Amino acid sequence: MPPAIPMSHASQISAKIIMTVAVAAIAACGVDRRLRIHSNPDDCEVSVDGKMIGKAPIEYHFTHYGSHRIYLSKKGYKSVERDIDVDAPWYGEFPFDIFSEVLIPIWRRDFRDVEFGLALQNEAQTEAERVALETENRRLEEDAVAHVKQFRRWAPGEPPPEIRKPASAPAKP
Repeated sequence: MPPAIPMSHASQISAKIIMTVAVAAIAACGVDRRLRIHSNPDDCEVSVDGKMIGKAPIEYHFTHYGSHRIYLSKKGYKSVERDIDVDAPWYGEFPFDIFSEVLIPIWRRDFRDVEFGLALQNEAQTEAERVALETENRRLEEDAVAHVKQFRRWAPGEPPPEIRKPASAPAKP
């Protein structure tokens, strides 16, 4: 085996700089994943996957795609618990995730909106009100699915699509 060629001091410094830049570039890439949780009425206590995170509206940073259980409660209102599935965008699925999260030094944002409506606990709810509330919750779920599909068509490097509020959403005072 031939003897190792000693590196000059300048070569050693250059190698260290290159390694530092490479480590910084790898550390700088990833995905900022957030669930934006809204409620009607505001100030509901929110827990995600059994962990209390605060009061709505709130942003919850999550680390993995898949199913998340969201629970909302407020004094005087009926509590709501719902499982939501957060599907990974195309760049978050294997094998693309290796490149998008590790090898390509670009930071991505993946924000998902979820909205809940809580019913008053003390009011006697008629059948028509119950059906209207279920219809509204179904519409909100369909809007959330539409937003997810809209983001799945979004490509990194492009500005994220605008989140539009549905026309039937109640106006906030």
